[in-house]
Amino acid sequence: MLCVYHARTSSSGDNRVVFIDRMKILKDGKLIVEGPTTAPQAVPAK
Repeated sequence: MLCVYHARTSSSGDNRVVFIDRMKILKDGKLIVEGPTTAPQAVPAK
């Protein structure tokens, strides 16, 4: 699962940046987003 969203960073100032981060479901059922990540991400395996 991937989460795609936009936000601002301290380096981008008022400009928004697109983030694409992996999501995980923990054993307790909680959904977490592993980010924000600004580095390139590997393509998920099929």
